[in-house]
Amino acid sequence: MSSDSSSDRSDAVLKTPEKPVKKKSETGWILRTVILTFLISSCLSFISEGLSENINLFVAVIMLLFFIFLGIFFDIVGVSVTTADSKNFNSMAARKMKGAKTALWFVSKAPAVSNFCNDVIGDVSGVISGSMGVVIADFISSLLGLPKLLTMVFVTGIISSLTVGGKALGKQLAMKKGNSVVFFVSKTVSLFIPERFFGKK
Repeated sequence: MSSDSSSDRSDAVLKTPEKPVKKKSETGWILRTVILTFLISSCLSFISEGLSENINLFVAVIMLLFFIFLGIFFDIVGVSVTTADSKNFNSMAARKMKGAKTALWFVSKAPAVSNFCNDVIGDVSGVISGSMGVVIADFISSLLGLPKLLTMVFVTGIISSLTVGGKALGKQLAMKKGNSVVFFVSKTVSLFIPERFFGKK
C-alpha cells in the first residue's frame, strides 16, 4: 500500500499540467494579403485603364497575353513551393550555391508564398485580363461591325481557354519539376534581393 501510494504521489509530481499550445494567429497575414491585393489590383487596373484609352488592337492583345502568362507563371510557382523538397536545397545551401537560401525560405513559407502567387497575383491577373478582353472585344466589334455581345462572348471564351489550359499544363510541370522551378525563381530573386534577407526561415 505504502509503495503504491508513494508511486502515485511521484507520478502526480512528474505529471505537470501541459500548457495549451497557442496557435499563431493568421489574422495578420490575412490582413496583409487583403491590403496587398487591393494595392496591386488598384495600381494595375489604373495602368491598364489608362493605357487602354490610347492603344491599338495589337498592343491590347500583347497586354492581354502578358497578364494571362503572368497568372499562369505565378500559379506554377505557387504549386511548386508546395511540392518542392527542402532536402535538396539544404544540400545546395551547404555548398553555398547562389539561390539555395532563398529557395529554402520559399519552401519554409510555402503556405504564404502559395497564397500570394495563386490567389493574390492569380486573381489580379484574371481581373486585368478581363478588362483587356473588354477593350479587345470593343475593337473587334468596331472593326468588323459585329454585335458587341457576340465579340465579348468570343473573346471571353478564348481568355478562359488560354488561362485554364495554361494553368493545367503549368500544374503538371510544377508537380514534376517543382524543385527546378523553385530554384530558378530563387536564383532570379537573389539577383535583386540579397540572400542574407532569406537567412532565417
